Amino acid sequence: MFKPALITLLGVFFVASLNGCTGTYVINDSQALQPNLDQEYSTIYILREKPEYTTGFPDQPMKIDINGYDMGELSYGEYIMLHIKPTEGTIRFLSLDIYGPILEPRELAGEETFNFAAGQTNFIRAKFIDGEFRGAYFRPERIEFNRARKLAENLKPYKIKKGQRITDL
Repeated sequence: MFKPALITLLGVFFVASLNGCTGTYVINDSQALQPNLDQEYSTIYILREKPEYTTGFPDQPMKIDINGYDMGELSYGEYIMLHIKPTEGTIRFLSLDIYGPILEPRELAGEETFNFAAGQTNFIRAKFIDGEFRGAYFRPERIEFNRARKLAENLKPYKIKKGQRITDL
């Protein structure tokens, strides 16, 4: 009747739909972070909007890395704040999707390079890219403060103290 691969695939989609909103965390000892705030640092807010429709695997927490250093994961509907060492940095968002003829989830990446100067505050949006048969993924997009503030009204800050949240700036 049903092929085992189809049953497995349906089971994976079911589990993926249950876990879509959990799993945000930051790796506090990442090499890209500035642990001593008495030294120069750049502040980065990374925002991930809620999807307009259920997309399956791309709804899972996406991995974030800066210059090849793992920073953690971000669930949809949340945003994080990071203090990093000033750098010209490449932000990479990694997420899963099923695409092409292979019916197993594979990792897709979107990346952009930005200049993160000392004392600067940056707002980076995880822009959803629907590549259709090439898979769906997220690309970092720098946005202006006013747009970030508007988006943040509908997002949950992840472990950001009152006064440092985008809506408080």
